[in-house]
Amino acid sequence: MKCDVFDVCKNDGICYKFAGRDNLFCKCLPPWTGEICNITYCDSNPCKNSATCVPSEDSYSCICDSAFTGSDCSQDVDECRVSNNGVLVSPCYYTQICVNSFGSFSCECHVGFEGFNCLVNINDCLSAPCPDSSTCVDGVAGYTCVWPPEYNKQSSIGQDLDAEGSKSDYV
Repeated sequence: MKCDVFDVCKNDGICYKFAGRDNLFCKCLPPWTGEICNITYCDSNPCKNSATCVPSEDSYSCICDSAFTGSDCSQDVDECRVSNNGVLVSPCYYTQICVNSFGSFSCECHVGFEGFNCLVNINDCLSAPCPDSSTCVDGVAGYTCVWPPEYNKQSSIGQDLDAEGSKSDYV
């Protein structure tokens, strides 16, 4: 067998045939390995949780998704315990209740807020809770019914559902 006829070595590997021997030898260029230079360190899928494997000359490295860490991206990041200059910072706004899960987290919002990070103030005026002649002004976990001056009425305050599930009407 001849090296140049068979193009045995893949990926620009260099083929050698030793005098007096029938077998061929491939000298592989990084990051390729294997008998015919067709294997990289990433071929065995060493990176976990959909991480990207980057082969190098004699090893590999993993580029982890932000939810995972470790040399092979197998360790879950606790998103609820993120440190900013030594101070723990919750990804949940307007609440202290963050629940870590594998590869993610969720927030338990206080009354009056919603959304993935509890950042959205619920518009309590959408349900038109105030009488026709008054104007509804949204607040946090409540609303205020404001009367025009000619009605000579005091503004009234309403609230969102409380922990027991009852709704306060305007006062």
